[in-house]
Amino acid sequence: MRQDAYPGVTLDALPQLVAGVPARLSAQASDDVAISQVSFVLTHGNDAPIELGRRYQLPYAITYTPPLAWVGSSVSIVARATDTAGQETTSLALNTTIGRNQPPTIQFKKPAPGTIVFEGQRVALEVQAQDPDDGVARVIFLVDGKRVDAVSQPAGIPGAPSVYRGWFQTPLDGANRVFSLTAVAVDVSGQETSTAPLAIGTQADTVRPEVQIIDPVEGTVVTAGEPFTVNVAARDNVNVSQVSVLVDGGPVGSTSVASSSSSGRPQYSVSWLPSTDLSGHQVALQATASDTSSNVGASNPVTVELGLRPELLSLTDAFVEGAHGGTGQVNYAASKGAVITTVRWLARRMASRGVLVNGIAPGPVATPMTASIKFDVPNLPLRRV
Repeated sequence: MRQDAYPGVTLDALPQLVAGVPARLSAQASDDVAISQVSFVLTHGNDAPIELGRRYQLPYAITYTPPLAWVGSSVSIVARATDTAGQETTSLALNTTIGRNQPPTIQFKKPAPGTIVFEGQRVALEVQAQDPDDGVARVIFLVDGKRVDAVSQPAGIPGAPSVYRGWFQTPLDGANRVFSLTAVAVDVSGQETSTAPLAIGTQADTVRPEVQIIDPVEGTVVTAGEPFTVNVAARDNVNVSQVSVLVDGGPVGSTSVASSSSSGRPQYSVSWLPSTDLSGHQVALQATASDTSSNVGASNPVTVELGLRPELLSLTDAFVEGAHGGTGQVNYAASKGAVITTVRWLARRMASRGVLVNGIAPGPVATPMTASIKFDVPNLPLRRV
């Protein structure tokens, strides 16, 4: 009968153990039958060995947090495997020194010292914050000692995993001022590190926004009495606060909500209901854009024509005789042919006003009045067409 072999066990390389910071300890174990359990044992100085924890199934790993009082102390750790027969094997000991939890590091990336921005401008504040032990928990941004933003996640910039971004809105009355920026990094253990103060300045914004009507274009015919969306592209060196649309100098609507356009410029949409009183006339559209400093820019005017809402003008009784004639019906065919010609003339005449003209040409209808007439269409279904 083959004798049951002792289990094999190896303690994986130890991570840097830092006082107060959780660390993962792991081991590899095997047996010719089965592993019953793996335990982790630590010896601190001349103290008695301490079992840190045990695992009964894969993965053989535990989480261990060294006490704060052990900073600078040397410890020895082993893994101990036991098989189902109760046989036990202890790994080689690994020795390490408990380190001190280091505070985070932080420095400004943007803006550069001495940067000048416009009053009312939204300024991006970017810092690089790192912690070698337990990670950065949050970054706090201050301006002149007052908190203006705080973030707990990196900005997600490709290639810059430790860059955090906050924002500062410069006041509208802040022209020709100097602001002192500071950022504070806080790690998971609550330790804080501050940047050196960084100064930026502001100046008055006197630049007008750029604005252009992109729809409708010059010469467009717009149907009176039906809602029409006027699309405007506007941008500013700081921020567009509102876009308004005017018709012949009078305001018809405004918006502060922007969407993206195919040209990449911010687009603003305003709904306009053209008056039916102006049908057949031309009107001038103009857009204005204002920024947070009350600078106003105006677009070039766009002239459009207001047309009537398309309507249906039907001239009935054109009848098929007007187009094809009929036996013994020369007078009738001639009058209906005149109706068809009238429809064609009116269609061309009224098209510029948005009026659709149709002539209705039904087939013959069997009634007592037409009973004695022989039609060219036999067997009329249901006595009508």
